Amino acid sequence: MDKFAAREFYTVVIGGSLLSTLAGFINAAVLTGSFHVAVTHVTGSLTRLGSSLATANWPSAGQVSGLTLCFFLGSATAGATIDSTRFQLGRSYGIALLVEAAILVLAWVFFNVGHPAFGSAAAAYACGLQNAFCTGYSGAVLRTTHMTGITTDLGILFGQIIARNPRVESWKIKVFGPLWIGYLVGGILGTWGTLAWGDNAILVPAVILCMAGVFYLTWGPAREARE
Repeated sequence: MDKFAAREFYTVVIGGSLLSTLAGFINAAVLTGSFHVAVTHVTGSLTRLGSSLATANWPSAGQVSGLTLCFFLGSATAGATIDSTRFQLGRSYGIALLVEAAILVLAWVFFNVGHPAFGSAAAAYACGLQNAFCTGYSGAVLRTTHMTGITTDLGILFGQIIARNPRVESWKIKVFGPLWIGYLVGGILGTWGTLAWGDNAILVPAVILCMAGVFYLTWGPAREARE
């Protein structure tokens, strides 16, 4: 692995782990906060939508549809502003991180003025944006806001190692493992934060994302890659 490839690899591992930790924090904060919904993935939301439609629970169906739509629009925003979802130093991740931070501040405002539904929708938009930042690295599919695919990939790799498959790409464990652990740790921290600070806990990932965005925009290797 040459110097540039090594730099990209460690940026993916460290940056991805940070993002998955923050996603776990956000999801736990909203889930245990004033509105009690998940915002970092849509699988459960689609199940709730189907159940709500089947039982004619229109308020619930509207709520879940809104969250799903906001997640979708966040991903669409990333697709419109980042020219490729394959990770590469120099792409406009810094701006995207700052936008996500701003959206989380907006979510905090909604929570604190008594509109938790809008706050949760803003958080879902932010997570959709984050999840679409970077979805590929050297053939590995990356997701930082939900762990179903990561858990599946880790299971496949574990099975291949047990079976002594000569084609196993064991290096992916070094990418997926930290993402998985980060999301779990984020869930713990998000719950503790919400129990201590209530809906104000959502400001923690907002501040960290803002700092990360500024760091990326001013980081030498990223600036060199943009030139």
